[in-house]
Amino acid sequence: MSRKLFCSNCTATACDTDGRWVILVVGIAGIVLGIVVMRNPSETIAIIVLIAAIFWIITGLVDVFRGISDSGMESRGWVIFGGVVAALAGAIVLLWPAASLLVLAVIAGVFFIVDGILQIVAGFQVRGA
Repeated sequence: MSRKLFCSNCTATACDTDGRWVILVVGIAGIVLGIVVMRNPSETIAIIVLIAAIFWIITGLVDVFRGISDSGMESRGWVIFGGVVAALAGAIVLLWPAASLLVLAVIAGVFFIVDGILQIVAGFQVRGA
């Protein structure tokens, strides 16, 4: 039964062993990546920030061009607005990565607190139901 969880080609009686190689490679890659991150945390954070900034710029520009080019798009203005905000956020992160990381940490902290409160409230609501 536990083998079935890790193999996409499983049946009730047999499991294709070819899938184990993929799992093995992913596991080894995860271990190597973990060691690299632990040995170079500052560089890893810098790379993650850089990738996030580039991703936001690209997706933002794609949304802007998509909104401009598709005149029949529903909520076209919001798509363009969201694209501009994403592209600007990416540019800000590229220009001020350290400050951006601090802001991101604060936003994440606020999110965790709000989410925790909502989870507690939901727990009491489930108990009362």
